Amino acid sequence: MTPNHFEIVQSIAKEFHYLLQENTYAAICELMQRLGTALADKDTNWGYLSKMPSEKHITLPDGRLVAVDCFIYKTTNQVVDVLGNAMDKGRATTTWTFQPKREYNNWTEIKPFGAEIMDPRVDALVASVTALAEELKVLKANINSHFAIVSANGKYLCAEGGGPEKDHQDFHFTARSKAGDWEQFRFKFPPYNE
Repeated sequence: MTPNHFEIVQSIAKEFHYLLQENTYAAICELMQRLGTALADKDTNWGYLSKMPSEKHITLPDGRLVAVDCFIYKTTNQVVDVLGNAMDKGRATTTWTFQPKREYNNWTEIKPFGAEIMDPRVDALVASVTALAEELKVLKANINSHFAIVSANGKYLCAEGGGPEKDHQDFHFTARSKAGDWEQFRFKFPPYNE
């Protein structure tokens, strides 16, 4: 038997009433995900009703095409219409009406609202940020380490004798094939009085 969870639909619709009022594609996408999450939290037999590209549908963040107004109960294969007038003119309404299931429309998992990746580029962005964080960690660990200046042609630019010792003293570089530890420079960041 398919349970009647109309009170869940009404509760979510009351909380997010502005989505019913807007009744746009984006509003119904959000509302169906919120409704789906609430229904699945109550009973994991609830699922989205899959749709073909030629049918009226919404596209979930992971690319699945599902009904704009229906869910399906897994153990009974019962389709339940929960929205009236969805994505049509005027305000959408709530309902709890059994509908026949078409052969090619099937149960598909409801993932918690907000748990799905909205854009596949996010994974690449996360990987890039992780790599940058690792590089920053290395830089911070070596912030007071020595470094060598290398010219475009691969020669080390070395400060003769370790560089100047007095203010306003000329600073001369000499190109070499390698640099000694005594000739390498150090990073210095504010505060400079250390």
